[in-house]
Amino acid sequence: METSIWAPPHHLYERSWRLPRALFRFVLSVGVALLMAAGSVLALAIPANAAVSGPIVGVASGRCLDVTGNSTALRTRIIIWDCHGQANQIWTLTAAGELRVFNGSRCLDVDGGRLTAGAVVQIYTCWGGPNQKWTVNANGAIVGVQSGLCLDVSGASTAGGSYVQMWTCHGGGNQQWRTDTSLVIAPTPTVPVTPSPSPSPSPTSAPVGQPVITRSGTQLQRAGVEWRAVGFNLPNILGCNTADTNAATDSNLDRYFAGLPAHSLTRIWPYGNSQWRTVMPRVVKAAEAHGQYLLAVLADANASGTQCGSNLGATYPADGGAVKTHATNVVTAFKDSPAIAIWEVLNEGTMAASAKPFYAAVVAEVRRIDPYAVVGYGAGTCYQSVGTAAWNECKDTIGQPGNDFVDFHEYDAGTGVSPWTDENQKIAIDTGKPWLTGEFGFCCNGAPSGFTSLDAANGSDYVKAEWSSYLNAGASAVLYWSAVLAPTTAADQLSPSKAAWPGIGTYTHQWQGN
Repeated sequence: METSIWAPPHHLYERSWRLPRALFRFVLSVGVALLMAAGSVLALAIPANAAVSGPIVGVASGRCLDVTGNSTALRTRIIIWDCHGQANQIWTLTAAGELRVFNGSRCLDVDGGRLTAGAVVQIYTCWGGPNQKWTVNANGAIVGVQSGLCLDVSGASTAGGSYVQMWTCHGGGNQQWRTDTSLVIAPTPTVPVTPSPSPSPSPTSAPVGQPVITRSGTQLQRAGVEWRAVGFNLPNILGCNTADTNAATDSNLDRYFAGLPAHSLTRIWPYGNSQWRTVMPRVVKAAEAHGQYLLAVLADANASGTQCGSNLGATYPADGGAVKTHATNVVTAFKDSPAIAIWEVLNEGTMAASAKPFYAAVVAEVRRIDPYAVVGYGAGTCYQSVGTAAWNECKDTIGQPGNDFVDFHEYDAGTGVSPWTDENQKIAIDTGKPWLTGEFGFCCNGAPSGFTSLDAANGSDYVKAEWSSYLNAGASAVLYWSAVLAPTTAADQLSPSKAAWPGIGTYTHQWQGN
């Protein structure tokens, strides 16, 4: 189970008691009336052992602080939504400075204890850490004790579903909160916050329309509901292969994304030496037009070093090096697209302990720019028996708080999931993360019995059977290697021109969403 970074291995807490809601409202309304009569707004003292409850309403939006999808899953994001009074909108401000929800079973939590503007706000197990302590100023600002940043609606948006995050306090309406009858009152002295010389705008929230993909505990979610995806690796379209890059016309991209199952996932490689600046905008636009999603890999660690000429090799600089710089450019360019479901740091990088600072630096940069992103280190070399020193090292690296999921690649012969699935799934279970199969394929002795070619119409049946095997085993995504846009004669490579292609779009499963 993943924990916040300061969480002790065992934590016990007592549920705070509440004042009856009617009394709570009466006391606050009378207090505010007295203060207004006095011509000033001050914080009221609340007894040290008291806890008060109610909905928390954004002053600018009139919408309530809401746990997405009424889900109690750890790491579920916080949004604003139309007020309805259900348990996911009733917050208890305890004497300890916690904001509890779901009858005290979850706490408002800053993901990973991050201290920077844009940090994700979520629910988590209550454990008393400083990233779960809050004070409430007389102007209605809710301030994180640890960071001194304010609870903020991203982009100053008033739309339902807008994310809540941490941001520099500037006194704007998207940082002011009230109960349904009065200002929220602080139970402890407020943390002094020095206003910015000029108010800093919050980052732009995700576009309204196509739901963004988020992570909640061991799930990937779409619109607050578990989402599992099938799809393809489409590595060549950004410049790894001239023929396929030339084939990335608007009409061919439209044909590809239109032919996929609904809400599928396509893995692309916007490497530093690729043509991502010119081609990727059209790829993203086409994916958005069809409600499809992309997994974008930022750099390559494959030992061959021939994939787009961007081989990282054995160098994993602690500051992130050139990969971090490249991440800044790519993520900045596409952070606002809901089609970008996942950022992945490396293709097939090491999971050695020595690489942890490198991964942490790049992931931190991605989240600085795209704070609500799902970000992973990439598929590592975790083909080790459970419990061995190598497996434990791999698990420790994957288990770092900044990494959102476990990814592994397989080209094993036969039908069904790889024999290495158990080892990687065990890491996912132990670290409380989703797992996915970023690559499987029928090349390299990996073809199932009976498969001949994707030039045959029944070739899609073999791909769909593998998809089903992994989804039913619990994978959050499973992606075939590979697809191309240009015509191809390779028996194991799929393109929209092949006989197997029409059968791909008929595939449905219970987790793809509406």
